[in-house]
Amino acid sequence: MRSNLLQSLSSSDAPNRLQQEILAAHESLRSCFREMEDVLAKPAFDAHALTSVRLKLAGLRLTRGPLIMRVAQALAGKVTEKEAETLVELRLSHQRLLQSATAHTSRWTLEAIEANWTQYRDETRQQMSQWIRKAELEQRLVYPLVGRCAEDA
Repeated sequence: MRSNLLQSLSSSDAPNRLQQEILAAHESLRSCFREMEDVLAKPAFDAHALTSVRLKLAGLRLTRGPLIMRVAQALAGKVTEKEAETLVELRLSHQRLLQSATAHTSRWTLEAIEANWTQYRDETRQQMSQWIRKAELEQRLVYPLVGRCAEDA
């Protein structure tokens, strides 16, 4: 599996595939946030709908980390020192986001949500806002770098 990843990163069309993967991941995230906003807009707590979207978001959090690592590997040695520092910061910010999201999910059990739906909605919207800002920043910074790598390949 690891050798397949390394081979795919070294092939000439890898930057294009990586660009497609970045776009797909970003759109999946946006779609999931729209779904979460629909759930949060409901006046009453819907445990089934909320659990479904929370599981999707957890899956996205777990897949974005490896994607960020693949981007960093693909760009290694092909970016300026400042761009490399930015990539390191994005990886670190992803770790902070994971920690924050994990704490939020742990605090807000289904019982706690049911007991205070309004506060859960407010805090979840704040959490999503942070994640959206981070995802938009990643998109603005990383996608062009990968695009430049694709042009150079």
